[in-house]
Amino acid sequence: SIIRVRGFGAFGGNEPLYIVDGLPTASTDFLNPDDIESTTVLKDAAATAIYGNRATNGVILITTKKGKAGKLKVSFSTQNSYSVVGDKVDVLTAAEFRDVVNTKGNATQQTLLGGTQNGGATSTNWQDLIYQGAIMSDNTIALTGGINNLPYRFSVGYLNQDGVLKTGNLNRISTSLNLNPKFLNNNLKVDFNLKTTATKNNFANEGAIGAAAFFDPTQVVNRTDNRFGGYWEWLANNNQPDGLAPKNPLGLLNLREDNSNVMRYITNLQLDYSIPQVPGLRANLNVGLDYAKGEGTVFIPDSAAMTYIRGGVNNQYDNTKTNELLDFYLNYTRDIKSISGRLEVMGGYGYQDFQRKATNYADYRANGTEFSPAAPFPFDVQNTLVSFYGRTNLTVKGKYLLTATVRRDGSSRFSPDQRWGLFPSAAFAWNVSDESFLKNSKVISNL
Repeated sequence: SIIRVRGFGAFGGNEPLYIVDGLPTASTDFLNPDDIESTTVLKDAAATAIYGNRATNGVILITTKKGKAGKLKVSFSTQNSYSVVGDKVDVLTAAEFRDVVNTKGNATQQTLLGGTQNGGATSTNWQDLIYQGAIMSDNTIALTGGINNLPYRFSVGYLNQDGVLKTGNLNRISTSLNLNPKFLNNNLKVDFNLKTTATKNNFANEGAIGAAAFFDPTQVVNRTDNRFGGYWEWLANNNQPDGLAPKNPLGLLNLREDNSNVMRYITNLQLDYSIPQVPGLRANLNVGLDYAKGEGTVFIPDSAAMTYIRGGVNNQYDNTKTNELLDFYLNYTRDIKSISGRLEVMGGYGYQDFQRKATNYADYRANGTEFSPAAPFPFDVQNTLVSFYGRTNLTVKGKYLLTATVRRDGSSRFSPDQRWGLFPSAAFAWNVSDESFLKNSKVISNL
């Protein structure tokens, strides 16, 4: 999925910042939609300011479903769909293509047209051949209840989705566990979350989409021999695949195996303590870990036209991503009767560490011989973000709202002399419709 809160064109990317159960993350592809309780979109500058410059493209707060005390309840949901391509590129039919070449082409070009098959002129609709009706099934079973004041929720999801482009498939198994007990006369709230996903992808060769729009509709799909995997291809004078011509769309799909497996674990523990000695004061500690490990292979036989010159492909790849979080803040709330208002002050500290690793493998031909050596140094990148932040909200008579926010971020991505940045914000809101001259208006309900 792709979500855009503020549109396109932002410098450095357009993806919003996702906060899942208090844990900032770069994507939500690991989430089972059936585990989501609520989603809140923050898009204006004042609302996103507490998250610093990472919130430039907006913030999406996602809260997953929690356990509820009581007897065990079991729920099951299933969603199934059938997808087809809604529209295709408008191209010439085989008959129209022949007419253009025979009318405007020279004798050499006319000889390149396809011949006859099964008693008639050859005609191939390449776009019809590369697409398919795609079935998707998404199923979730969840258990909710409570044991000795320990509310819990546990779910297992299974998604299997074919792509509308042939050979494409996504298979995902996800689990989610939430525990949210309370201690110390309900002053201490504990929220523990653990989510896991095991994803298998078969990536279809999307180059077939463009090839199907450009490939000669008068040609047959298959050769009479097994050369180039048995698929008809344009050849150069040396009887090898023409490097400037599009390749057979079905050959691009069926002769390329591109598979990946990704395991992802996301967990966080959040402790929220209401301090009895100071009414209105809360302390919140959130520690979390987002860990993902992926590996994959790409294999193309040496007979395939797309990699014929280099002798095919037999490669592997892997990568590991780690995101560690520690976040602590104090929040103080007080009602002010003299102004019929409310004051909320919050200040905190955040630490987030990111690490990405990948093995540099050599580039191999299909037979296992080396085509090009591996890079000499492994890919290993680490960066840390440290933040100090504060926010004050003042509400007067329920209709005048003042917000002031300040955040100071330090990132190891920058040199020591340019490492820290200060991000202040202020906003004022006025609920005009709550004023006496509009309160009973039948025209304006909210302003």
